Amino acid sequence: MAPKNSRGQQKVRAVSKQAKSNPSVSVVRLIVVDTSYLLELFQVPDCSSDRAYVPIFQRFENARRMTDQLQVPLPVLFELGNHVADVKNGQERRRLSAMLVETVDIWLSGETPLTIVSSMNDARTVQDFRDAVTGLTQEFKTLAPDRQGLTNAAIALEAKKLRDKHKNSSLKTYLVHIWTTDKKLKALEPDAEANAFVGV
Repeated sequence: MAPKNSRGQQKVRAVSKQAKSNPSVSVVRLIVVDTSYLLELFQVPDCSSDRAYVPIFQRFENARRMTDQLQVPLPVLFELGNHVADVKNGQERRRLSAMLVETVDIWLSGETPLTIVSSMNDARTVQDFRDAVTGLTQEFKTLAPDRQGLTNAAIALEAKKLRDKHKNSSLKTYLVHIWTTDKKLKALEPDAEANAFVGV
């Protein structure tokens, strides 16, 4: 069940109503993926469960078929790699690390709807880099009192940037979601997701 977000829920209902009344309006979902979803997708021992894997795997499959655009912030990739490196069983750790490297290569190929993104993507000058880092640390400062770390700040910031960048038009409506099992982080998504999955 998704966290309460009445503004977002109203928008989802309005988008659904608009799409039904005007079939030429396309809905594009832009999804920022959190570490918690990738831990389930990779089935990292002690960080995943069979009960969560099935619905999360199905969501990725549905997103691929529906041409949703999935974004993985670079800190999420670091966090996933750290969890893989902590796997106690050496054989499983090697298998998962090889799987992670192979998966990242596929994501970087541009042949999947999943893209690795960084808040530094638009940095062209030293000042751009400083501004990006300052934006990230300011977001962190806002979220830290709620016990949310730097990775969550990067995810929330990416979702805000996507919402600001993609404006709705008469032909296209954008919905920006965060896929996570963290209810506090899910509450920060710009548009409330219908049928959200935040774990079992």
